[in-house]
Amino acid sequence: MDRRLLIRLLAEQELAIILPLVQILNPDVAPDLLAQRLQDMVEQGYQCVAVFSDDDCVGVAGIWQETRFWCGRYLRAFGAVVIWMWTTWSLTLCIAVLALGDSLWTG
Repeated sequence: MDRRLLIRLLAEQELAIILPLVQILNPDVAPDLLAQRLQDMVEQGYQCVAVFSDDDCVGVAGIWQETRFWCGRYLRAFGAVVIWMWTTWSLTLCIAVLALGDSLWTG
């Protein structure tokens, strides 16, 4: 079966689709609490890149745009989660996050 992968930045209203994957890494945290934490993170500037295989979300990576005195603006990627059958794509996800970071800067 030929599956196509799409890697893209999620809009804020789409972020809830990452919660099932986040639950895999946090099985002892209640789903309602994860949803609340996601909302808190969004209010603090959290964004997310997702990998889709056909219509299925199979990977996510959180990103934050930050500024530091010594380097100015930069993109911090963290917490990549890729469904086990797609672990070979984790490197692709990391590269996509870095490439996307270049396109996110406005100045």
